[in-house]
Amino acid sequence: MADSNHSVVFLTGVVVGSGAAAGLLLYLRPELHKQAMKALKGFGDVAAGKAKSVANDLANVVERVADAADGVTAKAQEVRDDVASAVAHGAHAVSQSAREVERFAKASTATPTH
Repeated sequence: MADSNHSVVFLTGVVVGSGAAAGLLLYLRPELHKQAMKALKGFGDVAAGKAKSVANDLANVVERVADAADGVTAKAQEVRDDVASAVAHGAHAVSQSAREVERFAKASTATPTH
């Protein structure tokens, strides 16, 4: 535990000392401050450009996925309609067959008129 505490204190000292040294350097050498600001602005511009590019790429991917989902939905609805049509036709055919069987049964049980 003591080693961990010393490591944290040391790391904190390095960070604080680096920040203080950088601040002192920028204060004593104003031209470095201007150069640093230009460099940071350039870095920010590059980062913003890359972020926009990634956002555009992501939007394109989302659009393609949405189009694919629309296609799958349309195909699924088409299949559903085909199945519903087949079931309706099958039910109609079964109904007609049942009527034929009923007519046949009635005709075979009826007494002849001769």
